[in-house]
Amino acid sequence: MKSKRLIATIVIISMMAITAGCGSKEEETSEKEEQTELSEDEGQAIGKDFKADVEAGLLWINDQGRVTDKDGNVIDAYSYITANDRKSLLSDGDIMAGYTMNDDMQIIIDDAYISMTEDDASGATGYARTLLGIADPSVKGREMTVTEEEQAGGGSEIYTRIADDKEEYHSDIIYGNWWEDHQINGIPIAHYIPQSLHSKLAYSGLSTYGGYECNTSVTLDDFKFIDQDTCTVELVKGTDPDDFGTYAFYLQNCQKQTDDNGTMYFTGYIDTDYVAVYGGFDQIANGDNVFMYADYAGLSTNDIPIFVGAYAEFVEEYAVDSDASLDGPEDANTENSINYEKLEEEEYTQVTVEELYDNPTGYSNQWVEVSGTVGTIQDGEIYLFPTDKYEPAIPVRLAEGVSEPDELDNVTVKGEWRGTIGEVDFHMFLWAESIETAE
Repeated sequence: MKSKRLIATIVIISMMAITAGCGSKEEETSEKEEQTELSEDEGQAIGKDFKADVEAGLLWINDQGRVTDKDGNVIDAYSYITANDRKSLLSDGDIMAGYTMNDDMQIIIDDAYISMTEDDASGATGYARTLLGIADPSVKGREMTVTEEEQAGGGSEIYTRIADDKEEYHSDIIYGNWWEDHQINGIPIAHYIPQSLHSKLAYSGLSTYGGYECNTSVTLDDFKFIDQDTCTVELVKGTDPDDFGTYAFYLQNCQKQTDDNGTMYFTGYIDTDYVAVYGGFDQIANGDNVFMYADYAGLSTNDIPIFVGAYAEFVEEYAVDSDASLDGPEDANTENSINYEKLEEEEYTQVTVEELYDNPTGYSNQWVEVSGTVGTIQDGEIYLFPTDKYEPAIPVRLAEGVSEPDELDNVTVKGEWRGTIGEVDFHMFLWAESIETAE
């Protein structure tokens, strides 16, 4: 199963490298020394230096997880070394980072045992505010639908599942809707995550973790959202990479990297924590921010957390309610880790419809003020023309609480301009925070 090999050969990077002879068992008896085997092809005694034997290509793993020579003879000098089902070697139960096995179960050096250099820290980001900015405020506090289903395999015990089948899940996760009282990572409201999300994790082209293929459902007990409050990157670092579990997090400023084995991975930030994510995410470009679902795989040699990505979503940005704060009882989120903050007053740049239309990326993600005439209102999107003209037109979308104007009204719109250019098309609209009708 290629996904298990990916985790074994790339990502079980944990704790620290095992140097030559580590755990070499000085107390090995003279009887075991006498049992040292001789390789005729290499002319080298096997059993004295594990790393040298591996580099020389002299060691294999048998069906019982024992170290042998090429003929299947057990090397008793390495009796303390065994293998687990993820093709990782264990020394008295501890993972031997830097070693793995190929398809023929020959022990080899893990060329993908990486040592990453951390970029400069990104600085404070106001992470709770950032997360709210990518969450649809209309889902805040909503009650999720939960259904019952029989246990997989025809058992008698009945389990529950979150039933809502949405293409995007991050908003409900950020607002804690998967947990009782909307407390993130608290008591799950159901046993299983939504089936559609499980399918994306297991079977999408982005899936890299074979455990999903043999695990019929990901449980919410094994699911954690890294919000840097109830679950932090530091907490994740202390967990066992062999424990099955799924993490969700917002990965900022993705940057493509290549390890010594030529395998691509991404680095980025979870708030101000620098992490790396392996996975076949060809759609992600440098600088992108994405919502990621992944498994924790351990630490690099300089303690960078390594994840194996299973699924990623490009997320739409939403405006945070400028009137929301922690001052009023209605806005208090009890122990929920995501809290509102009152926005500072934005400064708006006065522009024209023509300027936005002709240069869609020139004001991207800037706060602008533009006047014009409301044209067609179609499918919840308003088209704004220059005053007393019928072209060009820019689309306007309304933030929550902004009233829809009448057609042909002359208005002044304040909001954030979203303009991006892709390889074959461009996408632009004005996210309206306020619309005032001209008198």
